[in-house]
Amino acid sequence: MSKDSTEDYLKLLAEHEYAIRVYIITMIPRLSDADDIMQEVRLIMWKKFGTFELGSNFKAWALQIAYYRIMDFRRRKGRENKKLIFTDEFYDAVEQASKKLNPEDSDKRQSLLNCVGKLQDQHKKIIFLRYKERVSIEEISEKIGRTVTATYRVISRIRASLKKCINTTEKAR
Repeated sequence: MSKDSTEDYLKLLAEHEYAIRVYIITMIPRLSDADDIMQEVRLIMWKKFGTFELGSNFKAWALQIAYYRIMDFRRRKGRENKKLIFTDEFYDAVEQASKKLNPEDSDKRQSLLNCVGKLQDQHKKIIFLRYKERVSIEEISEKIGRTVTATYRVISRIRASLKKCINTTEKAR
């Protein structure tokens, strides 16, 4: 790789590394595993940077590499542990939802993904059911063993928590 290519890579990596890291953290529950995947993604991007077309969307390219590393990691862990935390469909849904948002909203999207990643697993499940699967409140309440009223309250608290987290993240920037 030429000196110019190295500089281009480092500039693009510096600009998008935070977004890539947040994406990985939202998909991988353990921070140490997310750090390992981030390191692998950096290495793969470095090796494949010669195939990247300057001027195209580096972040999309990087997130695609990250997505495949995450899926590979999950397959390996699934074989080792014989259980998965979330299904492939869940991760595909998160991936597709992030692609549908406007590029101008990428900071808010990254904040949202980061904040969703911080939720308890039960709350992630509720958010997934309600907003991805479009499951009714009544069905969700049955699945989680709560009353309809309690389920509405939980969703309201989760949304308030996400809003507060996003606002805090936005102010920190």
